[in-house]
Amino acid sequence: MSFYFSNTLYKSIGIEQASVISFITEILKTPDSKGKPNLAKLTFNLRFNHAAEGGSPEIADLEITNAVYDVETQKGQISLRYRVERHYTCSDVKSQQRHTEVCPFEINLDESALLLQIPEDESRDTVFEL
Repeated sequence: MSFYFSNTLYKSIGIEQASVISFITEILKTPDSKGKPNLAKLTFNLRFNHAAEGGSPEIADLEITNAVYDVETQKGQISLRYRVERHYTCSDVKSQQRHTEVCPFEINLDESALLLQIPEDESRDTVFEL
């Protein structure tokens, strides 16, 4: 997933010594080209990863809890912590699960983009079980 940012925001990491967590949080708050916050794009992808588990998953309380960034390679990783809330309409049952994802990222300065990798759901495919 690509999230675009301004050069001013990136410079705040070095000049103002802002944390990487603050930098990425600001990027996620920024609206995309359609006016939606980038956070909506991220939560949509997380919901998609949990859709195969049943119910109607909703992502709540998403936060970045840790970040590591290497200025030389412009690569790092963040830890996302969030809750998946589900509502199974047929049985009228609700459930909640806490999740933590470690997501590698890269900052591409030429494009002013944060390239964030969301781990995909590791569902089994029946083709490989035959």
